[in-house]
Amino acid sequence: MNSDPDAGAHGRLLEIMVERARGKKRLLVAIAGGPGSGKSTLLSRLEERARRSFPPYLFAFLPFDGFHFPNAYLDAHEHEGAPLRSIKGSPPTFDTAKAVSKLKELKSGGADVLFPAYSREIHDPVADALLVPAATRIVVVEGNYLLYDGPGYGEMPGLFDLKIYLHTDRETARRGVIARHVRGGRTPEDAERYFRAVDSGNFDLVEGTRSRADVIVIRTPGNRLHVAEHAPAASK
Repeated sequence: MNSDPDAGAHGRLLEIMVERARGKKRLLVAIAGGPGSGKSTLLSRLEERARRSFPPYLFAFLPFDGFHFPNAYLDAHEHEGAPLRSIKGSPPTFDTAKAVSKLKELKSGGADVLFPAYSREIHDPVADALLVPAATRIVVVEGNYLLYDGPGYGEMPGLFDLKIYLHTDRETARRGVIARHVRGGRTPEDAERYFRAVDSGNFDLVEGTRSRADVIVIRTPGNRLHVAEHAPAASK
């Protein structure tokens, strides 16, 4: 008996990727969604399913968080008068020039590619932590702003061959973000404050990008996934 209640959704998403990869040298897939939407969990579940169901090196699964600017940079720079460290996780706190360059490298295929990761232990990016072998046909990247086209991000949505958006209601996202901040060392009170000051606005910004997706995955209040293969317009 399958213990994964979302096995059908996970399987269908992987099938869509394989279908879209036919005839392509390499398929680059975005999984976007607001903070706390469950993107990293979805990426992990997809990776587990792919490892069981598909040949090695067909898929690679990558988080975008490794493109955070290092804390030393965030401490030394400001955005609109505020220290970048105080809005960490917002669009200006990512090295988008490096990200776009690395995504183009991935998209071209034909060679091994090293990709950064983000350490939740030291709360800083780690360069060249992940290897994508040249033989990989489908590369899946998850991140908040992959479908965003604001300053520094204009090229990014167009680099992806398949765009998936994970929608989660605000309250579920709030609880998820606060729990993650607490695991990272914040007090519950400070985590709530940071959500209101930073994450809430980022959630609204990212929700505004969902109309660019090819596929919408809805995380229901019962914490189940529903795949809508024809993306609806963004809700107002």
